[in-house]
Amino acid sequence: PAVLVAYWIQLRLGIPYLLSCHSSGFLPISSRQYPWWQRWLLTRTANSAKMVCPVSQALAKAWQQNGLRASIQVIPNVVDTEVFYPADDPIPTPPLRLLHISNFAPEAKNVYGILRVAARLKQTGFPFTLTIAGDGDLKTVAAYAQQLGLDDRHLQLQGVLSGERVATYMRSHHCFVLFSNYETQGITAMEAVCCGLPVIATRVGGLPEIIDHEEKGTLIEAGDEDALFTT
Repeated sequence: PAVLVAYWIQLRLGIPYLLSCHSSGFLPISSRQYPWWQRWLLTRTANSAKMVCPVSQALAKAWQQNGLRASIQVIPNVVDTEVFYPADDPIPTPPLRLLHISNFAPEAKNVYGILRVAARLKQTGFPFTLTIAGDGDLKTVAAYAQQLGLDDRHLQLQGVLSGERVATYMRSHHCFVLFSNYETQGITAMEAVCCGLPVIATRVGGLPEIIDHEEKGTLIEAGDEDALFTT
């Protein structure tokens, strides 16, 4: 709604405006995609902006496919590297320590897919622990994990973490997993890379722009649980 205010101010007072865009509402596979009339209205007002600044090339492309003609400058989210930095010493193994942090939204983050793969790993006897943290519905996640036979030996659930604690968790794990169905960018993946943590992520949205080299991690297809299992 703020862009409508900016558009009105420009029409009334002649003051130009910039528009920063982080929303997944323009992504074609997003479950929260804007209805056609809202995409039309937002694109119309955005075309009057001096410049539009999406957080990823993927989001810029999605908006252009909806008719955006304004000047574009991609400005990614940022990471505070005074907080997110690599650990001083390597973490011993086994077990392999896996980490996932999100809001648990099943249509976007596919945390249940991660849990199903974790259950398969448990069945093989592979030594691992999975930590899941975030601001989503922990009770539902815990109940589903219990149905799959995952217990405290393999799964640790945490609630909301401060930025400092997120960084601490990243420095105490071996790998970050982001099994998303869609992303505008994926700031937790950026934070993990800054912590020197390899990322297993899906090839969606802005994630390939972050995991752009094999030293940063591995990309798999969205929803491919077999690929996540073997990776």
